[in-house]
Amino acid sequence: MGSVMLRNKAFRFIADESGATAIEYALIASIISICMAAALTQISGSLQSTFNTVGTQLNANGQ
Repeated sequence: MGSVMLRNKAFRFIADESGATAIEYALIASIISICMAAALTQISGSLQSTFNTVGTQLNANGQ
């Protein structure tokens, strides 16, 4: 009788997928954040250049 209960518990544990959804959401969120970090790294150089150009132009016109 004990082995039947143990087997049933093992089957229920294997079939339980309640934690799988949370893990999937965590993986999706981490992939999105990695992609965002990579995109922002690529954009930062041109953004810095743009702000430097604007700052230079403002200084030249203000003096």
